[in-house]
Amino acid sequence: VLATVLVIFFVIFSMGSAWGKGRGTKLTNENVTTQLAALTTLSSTSYHYTNVERFENVEDFYGWDASDYSSGFTLSYSGVITAAIDPTKIQVEVKGKKVTVTLPEPAISSNEITQDSLSVYNSNQGEFVTIQVTDFAGFEKAQQPVAQAKATADGLLVEASDKAKTATQSLIESLAGGKDKYEISIK
Repeated sequence: VLATVLVIFFVIFSMGSAWGKGRGTKLTNENVTTQLAALTTLSSTSYHYTNVERFENVEDFYGWDASDYSSGFTLSYSGVITAAIDPTKIQVEVKGKKVTVTLPEPAISSNEITQDSLSVYNSNQGEFVTIQVTDFAGFEKAQQPVAQAKATADGLLVEASDKAKTATQSLIESLAGGKDKYEISIK
């Protein structure tokens, strides 16, 4: 009889332990906010670009002698823009079984033009030839807004926002122990 009682107790105890593990963590503002701090890397989105632009009536192009191209020249350059959300601006509210997360708008976090990608179309040779500018910082400062405008128009910030929402949803579901444990709202 004692052995039967112990076996029943053990089975009930094991079932209770297994059920308890499946419930997930009790979510609080603090533990969700702490876990979402890693969201920057999860929502970071990169946009690789090549820009081609025509310049006319330029003798000196950021330290490069453009006098051989008196009628103008076509310049090509490449770079990478990265957009992400700022995890320090995430707002979390947990009320009972409802979690509301307000994400900040994504922003451009970096925009780097590759210096050795600058090339000019040489119509005599029918190809682009690499050039070196001595004022690369000035060139980069002037061209970054052009690339950012194109990236934004192509949906870079929307993609970063969607990626952040998906990552947030997955992270909270993981913390909660499943999809059905909490009502999750992400704004």
